[in-house]
Amino acid sequence: MKRFRIGNDISVTWNVKKNGIPAELAGKDIVIYVTHPRGREEVIGYSVNGNTITFTYDGLKQTVLGRHTFTVDIRFASGARYLIQDKSAFVLVGRSCEEDSEETDYSITL
Repeated sequence: MKRFRIGNDISVTWNVKKNGIPAELAGKDIVIYVTHPRGREEVIGYSVNGNTITFTYDGLKQTVLGRHTFTVDIRFASGARYLIQDKSAFVLVGRSCEEDSEETDYSITL
């Protein structure tokens, strides 16, 4: 799990899988959340290609240190929902010296 200093934009590429199989997301009604120790916030401005979601977690929106996860909420026309979560995406730290080995690549692929 990567450690990033809070306040830096983080580029995310998430290959979403359901029970180990790529989840087909194209054309589905989905909502993506970033969850942190104080709650969760919706991700705005993502793109979907097959089972891959890409977005940038804006440094200006980062307010909480600690472990962060991502959740995709797939909503079906029937009203049913299916949630898929990446259990440990990254950790936000308060100081640059706490980052992974002078991290300069602010991107993660899950």
